[in-house]
Amino acid sequence: MADLQQRREEILRELRSEAGRERVIQRLKALMGLRPDQALPNGTPIVTTLIRLEQQSRQPSRQS
Repeated sequence: MADLQQRREEILRELRSEAGRERVIQRLKALMGLRPDQALPNGTPIVTTLIRLEQQSRQPSRQS
């Protein structure tokens, strides 16, 4: 749980600068399967969605 809080704080720090914001959004788009020139859907919770998708991408696939 502390890891999630720490990751959340890291993302929030990164979002404070324009360059950091762009990096976070591009990473989120990549994890969501969006092209870099596509806009995020309105209302997308950036921090929580990014953390959730990062966790999913780290887990091994359970498909047989």
